[in-house]
Formats: sequence, C-alpha cells, structure tokens
Amino acid sequence: MRGARPDIGSRFDPLPFRAEAELDAIVARSTIDRPLRWRVPALAVSGLAGALAILFTAVSVFHAPQASMAAPPALEFAATEESVGHLMSRLSSAAESLPGASGSAERIDYEAWYSEVIVDEDHAVHYVQPYTVSRVRNADFSGSQTTWAGDIRWGTVPADDDADEPGTLLEELTFNAGEFPLVYTTPPPRSASSLRDYFQAVLGDSPSTGDYFRAIHDLSLEWVLDGPQMAAVYELVAELPDVTVAGTTTDRLGRAGVGIETATRVGFRDVLIFDENTGGLLSAEETYLGGLDWLKNTPSPTVFSYVSWKELY
Repeated sequence: MRGARPDIGSRFDPLPFRAEAELDAIVARSTIDRPLRWRVPALAVSGLAGALAILFTAVSVFHAPQASMAAPPALEFAATEESVGHLMSRLSSAAESLPGASGSAERIDYEAWYSEVIVDEDHAVHYVQPYTVSRVRNADFSGSQTTWAGDIRWGTVPADDDADEPGTLLEELTFNAGEFPLVYTTPPPRSASSLRDYFQAVLGDSPSTGDYFRAIHDLSLEWVLDGPQMAAVYELVAELPDVTVAGTTTDRLGRAGVGIETATRVGFRDVLIFDENTGGLLSAEETYLGGLDWLKNTPSPTVFSYVSWKELY
C-alpha cells in the first residue's frame, strides 16, 4: 500500500486515485474480528491511514460496517436553465483575474469532513465535526501541514464521547526541501488538452467524469490555480459527458455559489461549487448513492464528504 504513495506521512493527506486498485486487492483477503472506529475519507480523499480505514471496515465479516448516524444535510440547489457549456464559459471569463499564488510559497487553507465508517454494531457517531487544514509549500518543495479540530456543525456530542475541542491541534508536519507530498508534482497546464493528459497520468486511460471531478478536487488541495489554469479546468469540464448544472446554492461556509454535478463514479454523486464572481472553486462534495457492498448498511443518499476552500495565497 505504501508503495502507492511512498512519501505520505499524514492521515489527512489526499489518497492518490491509483491506490484504489491496491485496496481492492487487499479487501479480497483475510478478515478482522474486533470493533474499530475509523474516520474514513471518501475514496479519493485521504492519507494512508484513511486507506487502511477503508480496508479494515470492508473486510470485517463479524461487524457489518455502518456510516455515522450524523452527516451534513444535503445542499439545496435552486434550479437554473443555464447549460453546462454556457456556465463554464461564464466562469472562465470571471476567473481571468485570478492571480494564482503570490510570492515563492503557496498556502491553501480548507475545511474538510469525511463520513466515519463504524465497525462496531453498538457504536454510532451522532455529530459532525470537520477539521481545518493549512498547507504551505515553498518553491523548493519544503513546507508544512497543520490540522486543527473544527467546530461541531451538526448534531450533539454525547457526554461520554471523546470529541476534540474545537481549535485543538491535531497534527503538525514539516517537510524538508523536495519532500512535500503531492499527487500532482508539477504545476497544472493552461490548456484543456494538456490538462486531460496531466490528469490521466494519475487516473489512468479511461477515467469517468466523476474521476475528473475528484481530480479537480485533489489538484485544488495542492496548487493555487491562476486564471489560465482555471480556464483550462472549465474548458475540460465543458467537454466531459454526463455533467449537469445543479443550480445555485450556499456552501458549508455560507458562501453563494453555483454547482455542477455528475453521478458517473460508482456509488457516488460528485458536486463542484464555484464562485460566480471570481470564477474560483469554493467547495467539493460527494454523496453516497448506495450499491457498494462495503457500505451496505449505510443509508443512501447521504453526504459522504465535503471540502470547502478558505484562503488561497
């Protein structure tokens, strides 16, 4: 498993797409007979520990995995008649002034939440507590990653639960020159055709539209995109099949945006939400739609993860 991404050191880092094949092979093997509770990032968003969480929940035959009883409410969208192509063109124009990173360092701050999968039939999580991450990467690929516990957003923490106090420092990592962990190790290109090739180098030859949505999500956790780079994203999305305009909404941080969605990744619907004024990416979400054996006790549809970008420098 570690060979899929040997430089990962944090349980909060993104999991590369190609590691899913490694998981599939492991899941087919032996069982584990003990109750476990893991915070599980949804498929393409996690560190190695998150990947192992999927493994442990999926292979247990003694305790059928179930999702947390708490999840954010589904976002509400106001329908629009705008086509995907027109929306992408409009967002591309709005993004022309995006400056990209300023100075020699890139800093990306975001809030994230992932569903917990429980391998313990007597335990369930009754609240949603996201966390906040700040990633700083210098020009020599040194940097840092700091993670704090966020506020309890939905639900109530039982008296006997071990929830982290909001603001608690969960993890603080530093990386020497050349060691900053990245899935996408070179800056993203500024044309749609080059961007497609860039993504396929990680995704493989036949990614679904949902896989491209997750790739845009992963890329935005690692690089601050400027106007031409965002224009390439919008041009690529306009070329993808099975994309619909979800409509206007308010994201998890209370910001107005417009969303697009696709249900082409097995078991999930992926949503990207953009700022209509700046053309920047505000949030990404995935909703579990059912049909996966390792989540057979998970209600569907249910919000499974979200990331909301705060500041990009």
